[in-house]
Amino acid sequence: MKKHTTLKPDVLPVCNPVVDSPLLRVAILFFTVSLWVSPGFDMVAEAAPQVTRQPRVYKMHITPHWIDDGTRFWYRNDLPNNEREFVLVDVVQGTRRLAFDHAAVARQLGSNVNPKRLPIESLNFDMPNNRIWLIGITNQWILDISTGKVTPATNSQNRSFPNQLPRTFVPRPTSRTGAESHVVFINQTTTEVKLFWIDFDGIKHLYAIIKPGDTHLQHTFGGHMWLVTSKTGELLGVFEASDLPSVAIISTDQSISTNQFRDRKISTPPDYTNSSGHQLNVKIKDHNLWL
Repeated sequence: MKKHTTLKPDVLPVCNPVVDSPLLRVAILFFTVSLWVSPGFDMVAEAAPQVTRQPRVYKMHITPHWIDDGTRFWYRNDLPNNEREFVLVDVVQGTRRLAFDHAAVARQLGSNVNPKRLPIESLNFDMPNNRIWLIGITNQWILDISTGKVTPATNSQNRSFPNQLPRTFVPRPTSRTGAESHVVFINQTTTEVKLFWIDFDGIKHLYAIIKPGDTHLQHTFGGHMWLVTSKTGELLGVFEASDLPSVAIISTDQSISTNQFRDRKISTPPDYTNSSGHQLNVKIKDHNLWL
């Protein structure tokens, strides 16, 4: 039987100084990280015929979210059995590690929280304040990097959330599909609001109804346009998604009529709630490539 080769995820290769360059370093980094799937993943050259293995699908695409001055990025690694982890990569040092202590965070979130299944969808690094925002679908927490303490985010903190999207009142079609990202919509009104994605043809698609006081995490892509209205059709805001995880505050301090969109077709998206785009995910299943 051939010897198995195990990828070591802790240290990424550092370029030879003779041929080192930022572009080459990033290219090698992305190639290496794309090969790595999970700490227990082995490149099996030849499996024993008597062993029956369950089909496994590994995600071979990662979405880097850059922080600081572009020398580090984090990404979410989705694992089998609905498990996930958040990974921090340092391009200059050529290292890869967990973005934070998952077990310590789980203990602070609750006695029944599984560190491999944290109720966290995304991160937002706020380095000037030395903290990480832990973003869930309905809750948000602040992790103090120096102490490791986790505290729930308050409404006042939400209003000053890092990477808060500017609100406009000029609906326009989506014009680009940038990096895969997300927007946390926070409904600070006293009534339900409707969230629409505006496609490339200027047609709006209903994606969510957000109850008063609730938050909604919406998967999207940088450059995609999102429109929020009241139940009666008043325009509460238009937001352009960023290439980085962001927050959009919905309030009633200003609103206008949506007559210019009243005759547009409203469609309901498929079960997966993400804005359409041209991002391709390549997966390996039963030794075949799947798109």
